[in-house]
Amino acid sequence: MLCQLVNLPYGGLPNRRQAGREQDWEDFSCGVPRQNAWLGKVSVRDRAKGEDEFMHVYLIGYRGTGKTTVGRELAERLRAGAVDADQWLEAAAGCSIRELFAAGGEQLFRDHESEAVRVLTARDGLVVAWGGGVILRPENRVALRNGFTVWLRATPATLWKRIAGDPSTGERRPNLTAAGGLEEIEQVLAARTPLYAAAADWEIDTERAAPAELAAFLAARLADSATAAGGRE
Repeated sequence: MLCQLVNLPYGGLPNRRQAGREQDWEDFSCGVPRQNAWLGKVSVRDRAKGEDEFMHVYLIGYRGTGKTTVGRELAERLRAGAVDADQWLEAAAGCSIRELFAAGGEQLFRDHESEAVRVLTARDGLVVAWGGGVILRPENRVALRNGFTVWLRATPATLWKRIAGDPSTGERRPNLTAAGGLEEIEQVLAARTPLYAAAADWEIDTERAAPAELAAFLAARLADSATAAGGRE
């Protein structure tokens, strides 16, 4: 199967301008002062954001943290478009991530990933679930600054349990190290944790909450941030 970089059209993803439903979208912003606070197991480090348009919401974190499911639930609550970046990438390339690795190694896959970042961060009003390694390249981390980034976290043991229980994982994604399994997760997560922390506005523990609960919590916190920003205008 051919693996190549392709700039896809918007392809049916909801867009408030294209859909002609401007009145159906709620103005949304996360322009709150920088601060550090702890709410239960949620670390909040807010950056001032623009207040005139719907802010992108980006979900980052290791595979198995529930980014895609939480993103879909959150987008529904915010009436935004939901995108799984890895699925978008595979559609653009015309092959699976595993096939990309086979064709050109991790370098080729990361090139495709960076192209996905370039295209999707230019779109209007999305909740994007990014692949676990999106934060590896500095240019990707810079691009994610145009949205509000939430780091979904879980312990290596929990991640391994979730990944092992997903039959599609082995079919679509190769191991990243020779170790594989729990040992790989521990190694890769240790290396990526400082990058996730640097890129994130918020951190949220996904150990005990269902995706719908996490989405409801995030939607409420984002609404609180928007209300706080509006009160200072």
